[in-house]
Amino acid sequence: MTKILTIMLAAALLTACSESIPLVSPSPPTIRNIEVSAPTSSLPLGDSVEVRATATAADGSPFHLIAVAWTSSDVAVATVTATGPLTAEVRTISEGSVSIIATVESHSGHLALAVGPSGIGTIVISVSTSGTEVDTDGYNIVVTGDGGGISKNIGVPSNGTETIAGVFPGVYAVAVTGVAPTCMLAKLPAVVVSAAKRTDVSVLVTCSGEMADIVYTDYVEGNDEIFVTRSNSTLLRRLTVQPGIDGSATWSPDGNHIAFVSGRWPNSDIYIMDTDGSNVVQLTTEPGGNYQPDWSPDGKRIAFMSTRAGKGDIYLINADGSDEKLITLPYGAQTPSWSPDGKQLAVARGGPQSPADLPGLWLMNPDGTNLRQITHDLSGSPPFWSDITPAWSPDGTTIVFSRQMRNYRDLFVVKVDGSGLTQLTFDRGATHPAWSPDGDRIAFSAVTGYCDYDSPEINDCSSKILTMPAKGGAESVLTTGFDPSWSRR
Repeated sequence: MTKILTIMLAAALLTACSESIPLVSPSPPTIRNIEVSAPTSSLPLGDSVEVRATATAADGSPFHLIAVAWTSSDVAVATVTATGPLTAEVRTISEGSVSIIATVESHSGHLALAVGPSGIGTIVISVSTSGTEVDTDGYNIVVTGDGGGISKNIGVPSNGTETIAGVFPGVYAVAVTGVAPTCMLAKLPAVVVSAAKRTDVSVLVTCSGEMADIVYTDYVEGNDEIFVTRSNSTLLRRLTVQPGIDGSATWSPDGNHIAFVSGRWPNSDIYIMDTDGSNVVQLTTEPGGNYQPDWSPDGKRIAFMSTRAGKGDIYLINADGSDEKLITLPYGAQTPSWSPDGKQLAVARGGPQSPADLPGLWLMNPDGTNLRQITHDLSGSPPFWSDITPAWSPDGTTIVFSRQMRNYRDLFVVKVDGSGLTQLTFDRGATHPAWSPDGDRIAFSAVTGYCDYDSPEINDCSSKILTMPAKGGAESVLTTGFDPSWSRR
């Protein structure tokens, strides 16, 4: 009997609770926004593309759509026809701009499309990466060209495809940046886009544990840009993609940074960046041109030449951009080069206003004291810059430099005491020599024709980077370009 009363009491309590506390059903999710997507935002006249609608709930989670209604903001430019609950086909009718709209109840999403002439084409870029150390975060693809003046910077995965539609006929350049320091790729040819045609571009990236060891400048797309390569490879990696001229690149002693000159507005200034082209930092800011940076062996300072005072002067600056100092030299100087022990600088001196016996290569302490001349200009009157671009051998006993010889520049070596002058190249147009870290080889630029670096558009010259034994001899072509710097590590 007691058990029956207990059960009846529990049932009564349950009934009372259910009558006093109403049951509440959870609220259904609400739509925060609707998105309309398509593979491209521009289409040629007469073409079509599939669009798709997706939605996000108020809490940020995906919202499950059942169906949407499609409309076009201007049916004279493009029509839209549903092909499924959440998809539709957009077909272009005439040139202009149009919005494709997906609507659910009071919510709608828009996609802006540009419709161009029927003669425009498409570039399809396929990226493939191989090797032992694959660059997993992908790359940036930069497309520039004269056809329609496009300039696109798009991200692509390490292995994937990117389509660029609405490209006017013309010649375009494709550059790949954001590539890891252990990855390289072949030089990409110019891309020719034809009317209403698809142009395929294959980008093959090879990754390994081997770092680049030569940084150099090349003239591409009407501009000077900086690249790196390996001395035993034809593969390369582009570091800069800028409207201003970039060049005179040189490695930091530890190989982790690169100092360079950039003509980014308003001056030519000294910058540094990481070896993948990222983390660019401007060091000089004074008005006037700043050129020819060279790292001290301890990596703490950079020597460079500046024309801010109306002539070439040598300056020192800390690698963080602080404590800039002028090294005062009568009649100026250029192309500074640190000795391996950091105790001396080799510089070229001369110029139209200098005494006849001054032009040549000089050595000095980093503070400008203890000046002594080791070569003498042979170019005759008036004195000019004959001996330039000195570079110290790794053991500090020898300097290689470029000298004007009749109609060409050639490479010579000289001992640091001024003895042992020896010619290495003959009628080569050779400039900007750089030693390999072991001192066995020398990289240099070989120029033919007339180069006008102030007006690159009228250049009628070609330049290649070559290497040869340090004592002279058989030369090997490495790549196109000029002004190489060999990593010291």
